[in-house]
Amino acid sequence: MGENGTTAPWWRDAVIYQVYLQSFADGNADGVGDVAGLRSRIGYLSGLGIDAVWITPWFRSPLRDAGYDVADYRAIHPRYGSVDEGRELIDECHAAGIRVILDIVPNHTSSDHPWFAAALNSPPGSAERARYHVRAGRDDGTSPPNDWLSVFGGPAWTRVDDGEWYLHLFDSSQPDLNWDSAEVRSEFEDILRFWFDLGVDGFRIDVATALVKAPGLPDLGYPDGAFLADLTRADHPHRDRDEVHEIYRDWRKLADSYDPPRMFAAEAWLDDPDRLSRYVRPDELHTTLNLYYLKSAWTADGMRRAIDASIAATSGVGAPTTWALSNHDVERVVTRYGRDDTRRRPGVSGPELGPVDERLGRRRARAAALLTLALPGSVYVYQGDELGLADAHVPEQARQDPIWIRSRGRRWGRDGARVPLPWTPDGGSFGFGDDGAWLPQPPGWGAHAVSSQAGDDSSFLELYRSALSLRRAHPALGGTGEVRWCEAPRDDVLVFTRDPGFGCVVNFGPAPAPIPWTGASSWSVTTEPARARSPPTAPSGWTSGRRTAHDHDRAPQRGADPLARRRHPPGRVRPRRRGEPRRRPAGVRGAPVRPGVLHDPAVQPGPRVAVHRPLPAHERADGSGQPGLGVRARERTVPSLLSELGYRTALIGQQHESRDPYRLGFDEVHPWLAGPARCGPVSQRAVEWLEAAPGEPFFLTVGFFETHRPYPADGYPPVDPASVEVPPYLPDNEHTRADLAGFLGSIRVADAATGRVVDAVERAGLADSTLLLFTTDHGIAYPRAKGTLYDPGIRVAFVARPPRSWGVAPGAPDGLLSHVDVLPTLVELAGGPVPPSVQGQSFASVLRGEPGRRRTEVFAEKNYHDEYDPIRGIRTDRYAYIRTLEPGTPPRLSGDIERGPVRLGLGEEQLRPRPAEELYDLDDDPWQLCDLAGDPSYAEVKAGLAARLDAWMSETNDPVLAGRVAAPSGSLDEGPVPR
Repeated sequence: MGENGTTAPWWRDAVIYQVYLQSFADGNADGVGDVAGLRSRIGYLSGLGIDAVWITPWFRSPLRDAGYDVADYRAIHPRYGSVDEGRELIDECHAAGIRVILDIVPNHTSSDHPWFAAALNSPPGSAERARYHVRAGRDDGTSPPNDWLSVFGGPAWTRVDDGEWYLHLFDSSQPDLNWDSAEVRSEFEDILRFWFDLGVDGFRIDVATALVKAPGLPDLGYPDGAFLADLTRADHPHRDRDEVHEIYRDWRKLADSYDPPRMFAAEAWLDDPDRLSRYVRPDELHTTLNLYYLKSAWTADGMRRAIDASIAATSGVGAPTTWALSNHDVERVVTRYGRDDTRRRPGVSGPELGPVDERLGRRRARAAALLTLALPGSVYVYQGDELGLADAHVPEQARQDPIWIRSRGRRWGRDGARVPLPWTPDGGSFGFGDDGAWLPQPPGWGAHAVSSQAGDDSSFLELYRSALSLRRAHPALGGTGEVRWCEAPRDDVLVFTRDPGFGCVVNFGPAPAPIPWTGASSWSVTTEPARARSPPTAPSGWTSGRRTAHDHDRAPQRGADPLARRRHPPGRVRPRRRGEPRRRPAGVRGAPVRPGVLHDPAVQPGPRVAVHRPLPAHERADGSGQPGLGVRARERTVPSLLSELGYRTALIGQQHESRDPYRLGFDEVHPWLAGPARCGPVSQRAVEWLEAAPGEPFFLTVGFFETHRPYPADGYPPVDPASVEVPPYLPDNEHTRADLAGFLGSIRVADAATGRVVDAVERAGLADSTLLLFTTDHGIAYPRAKGTLYDPGIRVAFVARPPRSWGVAPGAPDGLLSHVDVLPTLVELAGGPVPPSVQGQSFASVLRGEPGRRRTEVFAEKNYHDEYDPIRGIRTDRYAYIRTLEPGTPPRLSGDIERGPVRLGLGEEQLRPRPAEELYDLDDDPWQLCDLAGDPSYAEVKAGLAARLDAWMSETNDPVLAGRVAAPSGSLDEGPVPR
């Protein structure tokens, strides 16, 4: 009821059930869900206790993206049914007390839409092309108009036959509409009227934040290695622009013109609840899908933050809050909650995220369901969540998600959450239809079937039915009433009440927790049946998440960072697992490192170790956690080996070894998943960690995003371009100087952050016992440097400060080092055996100030960065020999360099094709500007270096000896986390 006694609009506290139509129920035995199948299950939905159904797109479509590529917005795809059947479904749902919400896709059409066909058949500048974003390219039309990337992978632009380019933020078969066009706006208002007139109660708006693009379509400037640009940045050119609200004000007027008024719900992937609330101001949309809550970690602190922020944002504009645990675009909640890290992690999916304990995931999902249904506002339930379904394994050959296809298998996609529902425990498709299913259902799927769970009080289905029944009957539930937080018995427990007379207790931890109300009712969500008991003297309600120690729930300890993971008690040594020789990765390896200043003192066995930058056990020296890189099942890493030797290991911030930082073998991971790991907050987290440093030996890795591009002046004040010393291998012009000025500014900021970490070691009293190492993953991000085997690309900073108690004087020893030398050095200092497969050479004696064997040569390899570029090299104290295996090609510039200011100033000298062999005398030519490979007086030197390189390639089974190295088809991450 409203405050004045009137009935509140139904959508303010509705429970809305999402129907992914092609996977819900098949009514015509073709293996695909349809309108007839949905009509046959209206009784099930009514019995479940929901208020509305949201039906994913049923419009006419080529179905390249499950209907989110619409060819005709006023027709239903024949595979699903007809408009007449749709009208009958709407009437039957209304008769059962269920409202109907459709999915509208206004950001883009299908490339099969008549409008797009007309655009392709019309000349540049025509009215037909003005309905879409069709532009001339850059670089005489040969390059896309800007640097935008598709959400599904690859460029966001495709070239047409006449040379122009069209924009598609998703698949190339989904061209983006131009919402600056009055014709586009008028067309969609007419589409909305068509369905409202048929009785549809509302629309969910797909990609609601992306309709309007910035004038001129400016570059985004993606961080190096980032899959998507930071969606939280101010004035984003194609996300959450202020102009989009004009569109929704017009749509609200249209919805309010009906009796009863229709409603809208926006899909808006925004992390800022305040920005999200702008979409539900009184004259705009009615609700937004609360994706902030959906993405939150299953921790007491994380969920409370999400709840408080969500309610505060929407209540400020008089709108209800919505809640959801999953949908068709993300993992199912059972799968996500079955992992150690329970957040949603954009751009990472499937096995990369780590192993899943479905038993644990189901307990947590039961608790989450009760928590969600106890909150004020409306709730979205994705089909199958009420059955406790996890993501199904879909064989690679059966996958159909365009994310999987466009990424060439690098990203797992969403098929696992879209497998057709099981209705019966047996049969060819477990009751989904009479003749199979469009996505294969896994063995045992029938154990979760509707008919298997119906009537079983301990089942997921009956839990949902009971909870929805109580939610509808209890005066405190639904609505927009206040959540009153109460004192909890532990940090991993949440307790709140709602008036009149309802209480909720959620236990996120591994041990039982007392219910704080004497005689209070409870619903158990572990192994006991779900029952409600409401003694008259206590507030009615439910408790959720009650678990005991044998449930193996690794909840954070009191006071611990909820993002951290601990895999063993402090100081405990795990049994060693012997590793097998690993395959060589396709990347850059063997980067030589000149020792920097050895600050006071060096190393004795068993030091604590703090490192700036993750250090892999294998020989890669460059990478970015991008597709094609990763950790194989038997590969050992520095943290995994040191952990076995009794060290507590932790990662804070950036890493470049794997798309999933948890696979690197650290005991604790504090990743930066919401954006770049900027040095300011990362260093602060490191300082806090060191201030509470453990008593046992530790290995802490601190990774900064800096000095990756971009270098915005508000974050990195540039130096004076006139003061910049331009290295001789770059052209000295305004573009280069401006770029280097920003680069040097970012170094200053990163240097200050590094100093804060070093100061924290001093303040914590750790300097006498801690070895500090500083290094970078590759040379500066400039032409003839990053992505090359020239010294500016592979000669990187390496600074070591041994424990002060060792009394080693500062210095810069002669000889070469490689990143592959770090692992054997640290393992030796920790007192452990070095695995025989490790290629590096320990420099522990150098750190101790003792004589020892010095490295005289370093081998280097590159196969891929942005594209195939096979190069091999050998570097000695005096000479550098480089072999390009595809000679005659120009230098391969990485994407960040291509988009940087320095690219504008490059001339023919910097872009000339590369020869097959290059030789440089570093004593006379340290900048490697004079190629001596063709000089007869150096023929013997070249032959000797070439022979040594050939021998190394043979000894290490270089894959290029067998032909072209295959392109990375996905992350190399595989198997369990290295241990």
